[in-house]
Amino acid sequence: MKVGTHNGVFHADDVLAAATLQLVCDQSTPGGYGPFTVIRTRDEEALASCSVIFDVGAKYSPAEGRFDHHQKERAGSRENGILYSSFGLVWKHFGAQLCSTAEGFHIVDRVLVQPVDATDNGQGLYTNEAFQGIQPYGVSDFLSSFNPCWGQPATEADFYRQFLLAMASARSLIQREISSAEAIVASRQAVRKAIASAEDPRLIILSQASPWQETVITESPQALFVMFPSETGDWRLQCVPDALGSFGKRRSLPAHWAGKRGQELAQLTDVSDAIFCHPGLFICGASSKEGVLRMAHLALQ
Repeated sequence: MKVGTHNGVFHADDVLAAATLQLVCDQSTPGGYGPFTVIRTRDEEALASCSVIFDVGAKYSPAEGRFDHHQKERAGSRENGILYSSFGLVWKHFGAQLCSTAEGFHIVDRVLVQPVDATDNGQGLYTNEAFQGIQPYGVSDFLSSFNPCWGQPATEADFYRQFLLAMASARSLIQREISSAEAIVASRQAVRKAIASAEDPRLIILSQASPWQETVITESPQALFVMFPSETGDWRLQCVPDALGSFGKRRSLPAHWAGKRGQELAQLTDVSDAIFCHPGLFICGASSKEGVLRMAHLALQ
């Protein structure tokens, strides 16, 4: 697979598009795409020799292997209004080859691809009224930082070398997000089973730690807390957020538990193996399931 994109300064969308295509090429069956090569140029003849061209050429035509979004009419948008960038277009047409489920493909699109597309198209995802001059630092910032720094002499070869370094990081990121998405898909059945079997719909008890937030938030409107064993062997009780991505809570833990630990928390709760309660009142823990269950009942009261 020989792919082409523009030279000079690069952004997250073209780096991630290239990394996606490299992953597709790597997993192709014998007789498939073959070796992967990326060229960075604006020379039309050189680009014409590529099987896929992205973020350059002012044309979106999957049948011709063209995936640009800079043309006047753009390249379409999702139902939520987020415009496609070159990453989104490449993911739309190639990403499913990297995912074992359609659900996983859509999770990666929502979690990783859409924020990058929105940023590249100048669509703000955040408002910042509390901390003036401070902005979120995201994937787009990280990958753009691989460009040669201002004031340092940089040749075309320097930009190409840095692009490849950024692409290696982007490749790892995509692989990790795919793994995470597939784990979420696999875990949803267990979380849904716990929701269905809950004696009190306000308290969901999981038999193992699982990615539960999206499923519980969207499918269990009565749930206030989730119990689960931690990776360290003890148990946790966590508040259900009031919305995806929110730091708000449907209900906080009791205010007088905030920041308490060990014996002090044990005396407050009458739970002898109580370990801690976060100052933010969103999570607490005890050594045993019975201890956390007791804390859950207190929180529900």
